[in-house]
Amino acid sequence: MEIENAQTLIREMRCYAEQAGVSLLAVGSVGYKSALLHPEFLSDCDDLDCIFIYDDPQALNRCPYMRPGYWNAARQLIENGTADMVSTKLVAHSIHISADFVSREYLWALAKEPFTGEDRFRIKVTDAVENSTNTYCSFDAKQLVYQKPCRELPENIRLYTLPTQLYREGSFYPGVLLNKFLYNPAEIRMQPEDRELVQMLQSAVADFCRRQSAHTGVPGSVMNTAYRKEDFSAETQQFLSR
Repeated sequence: MEIENAQTLIREMRCYAEQAGVSLLAVGSVGYKSALLHPEFLSDCDDLDCIFIYDDPQALNRCPYMRPGYWNAARQLIENGTADMVSTKLVAHSIHISADFVSREYLWALAKEPFTGEDRFRIKVTDAVENSTNTYCSFDAKQLVYQKPCRELPENIRLYTLPTQLYREGSFYPGVLLNKFLYNPAEIRMQPEDRELVQMLQSAVADFCRRQSAHTGVPGSVMNTAYRKEDFSAETQQFLSR
């Protein structure tokens, strides 16, 4: 990734988020390497994984990070209960972007979701073709390959069923829609209300991890749930070990 391209893109995304009144987090490769704070890490990243958090759906009507017409179609699926959140993939400034769009209501529900030992899922609508599997890691460092159910709709739109929580043989695996918020996401632009919800979610997962470790007697940590955690920056490793 070219540092100049990445910095230009992040400035443009921050400007859009400010104008639209939405929050924006960098997660995944850029987030966990803290590239916004340490630009030298950008040379190791090949994409930008980010999350837009909105309160008013109309704020995204002219979002430059979705193809024309896609938000209207995706929004209908959210409003009629077919899907829970929106995703897309695009290229800007030669950088591959994976962007999620979630409502504040969605984030609040995720932060309040109880840990009961039952699998929990959300439906993601996207106009991108995704890998058919995800790899998840548990608190006690076990790995699980999850096959993603996919339903195709007209206009090149797809619905993927993705987990927030998976339980297998006594081990808890935070799903992709949950763990994106766990690994020290980098704030590009945050509303105070959204920051509070992200912190609430992180605290809930960390508390559950401690309770589960105390109950089972098996040492565990949020760090163990991170796929490719060997690539994490020292800052993120410290953040997750708190």
